[in-house]
Amino acid sequence: MAEFYDRVAQSAQALGLSPVHSLPSVVGRKRDALWVGRVDPHPNAEGHARFAGALEAGLRGLPDSCHAGF
Repeated sequence: MAEFYDRVAQSAQALGLSPVHSLPSVVGRKRDALWVGRVDPHPNAEGHARFAGALEAGLRGLPDSCHAGF
């Protein structure tokens, strides 16, 4: 899975985007602990919190010019 994750990130970077690497925030956790249900892989509260933390860290890591006007 990480191979595909890295390919998508590289493609995004090639287009001038700044991908946030959220996969490390969930690696090692059991799927059932992060999903709403076994047949619904939508993130539950813990999953959302982990992804939100990764997104916040990624946003804070952007250059200051990306935050101008906010």
